[in-house]
Amino acid sequence: MTTLAPDRRPDAARRLRNFLGTPDAMQLMCAPGAGVPPSRFRPPVYVTIWS
Repeated sequence: MTTLAPDRRPDAARRLRNFLGTPDAMQLMCAPGAGVPPSRFRPPVYVTIWS
């Protein structure tokens, strides 16, 4: 993970970084049913036409 140096890091970024290393964060990220269900996920499609 890349972040600002500790002396330049905002407090919110410090707290988020600390939270991401906790078991609670892992449980939320791996929880089934959280976020967009896979059946509704559609990755963006980009089309470039060259002539």
